[in-house]
Amino acid sequence: MIKVVKNRNWILDIPKTEAWLNQMCAQGYVLESANLKKGEFIFQNSNPNTAYYKIAYKQSGITPEEYSNEGYDMVLRSGDYYILKTKIEAPKLVPSFNKLLDKNIKRKFNLSGYNSPTLASDNIA
Repeated sequence: MIKVVKNRNWILDIPKTEAWLNQMCAQGYVLESANLKKGEFIFQNSNPNTAYYKIAYKQSGITPEEYSNEGYDMVLRSGDYYILKTKIEAPKLVPSFNKLLDKNIKRKFNLSGYNSPTLASDNIA
């Protein structure tokens, strides 16, 4: 059985999205594909298992081969992003979000419905 989930805010909190993907896998839904521009994630029903998903920004300077050498499997590529999966709980190579954060700041995400030059994380005390 296929399950399609819309999560348009996936990019606003990458670690939260990764945790959500891990939880979906633990519930028996394996990520098959995604259209990240639309925020659509397509899951295939499977046996529950433990996996650790990571979302990497293509411009981070780490190649897919380097991720593969560290135990990651490429789940999909969508636009400027890779979604990777590993069975290793704490892999040595972890995607960096610095380039992605720089990109988000330049775009000045509109988080509150009006033009705002700040990110949500700027408002956290």
